[in-house]
Amino acid sequence: MFQPYINNLLNNLPTRDNPIDIDLVLDGGVFNGSYLIGALYFLKELEKIKYVKIKRISGCSVGAAVGLLYALDKLDFSQKINQLIINQLKETYKIPIVKDYKNILFENETLEKRKEIDILQKVNDYLFVSYHKKSKKCLLFEKIIKQKYKTIDDLFDCVLRSCFVPFLIDGNMLYKNKYIDGITPYIFEETNNRKILYLDLCNNDKLHHMIDIKNEKSDNHRILTGILDAHLFFIKNKNTSMCSYVNDWTLIYKSQNQYKKYIFEYFAVFIITIIIYINNNYISNTNSNEVKSLVQMGRDISFLIYKMILKKCVN
Repeated sequence: MFQPYINNLLNNLPTRDNPIDIDLVLDGGVFNGSYLIGALYFLKELEKIKYVKIKRISGCSVGAAVGLLYALDKLDFSQKINQLIINQLKETYKIPIVKDYKNILFENETLEKRKEIDILQKVNDYLFVSYHKKSKKCLLFEKIIKQKYKTIDDLFDCVLRSCFVPFLIDGNMLYKNKYIDGITPYIFEETNNRKILYLDLCNNDKLHHMIDIKNEKSDNHRILTGILDAHLFFIKNKNTSMCSYVNDWTLIYKSQNQYKKYIFEYFAVFIITIIIYINNNYISNTNSNEVKSLVQMGRDISFLIYKMILKKCVN
């Protein structure tokens, strides 16, 4: 569907003798992932004409999910998955369908042993997935960067861990009682002979689009925006709304963009830790019916507010 547009855009590119070696970093951002899909469509075509070479991909949340699509050459599944998620969110205010990610991608295929080995060879040391894991000894969370996967199930489970936004997926705060969303992706260390391309979904022009999909019958416009943004980045060789080279970040740029994300990450994980601590040490152990009633009332009110916000954003 987007191929003719991309082919026309490729004609605008300045000529190169050698491909640009790139480590790709994909931001998280719920429905803003459609912008990533557009940029990845463009990058995939750049790889085909040997204009760039994607060496590694790092992602968190939706960035991990679409990074896997890129690695498996299954970007065309993105719109089907997006529509399934939107439909379920409108009906139930949750999206447990993300747990069926593997089945959706391979619904018409048989995953034989040889094929599983091929997939693991593609993603091991290529796809870096970020998520938070609760420590066994205490309530604190540690940031995990996974780059090696033992099985296909391990691969998809790690992506699910990275995508697990508390309450949004299945109503639970934690996945398997210990994992939550990665929030920010791992950024590769800089090297002299390789560019690190960061695709940002949290700039001011996109921030409110994360969950606001009201009146959007499809995500085509987001995908096209992503394509055009990536195209503009390569023809002008300048930062765009979404694309920038980490190698060129100044201290001012970092303070205006990246540092704010890290502060939000620490704050979000801290709040979740406090909630778990209060629940484990006070609410779960109480015998007071009054306390239990107040807690249930608080949960009901919170869910009502949550539903009202989602209703406004998705209907």
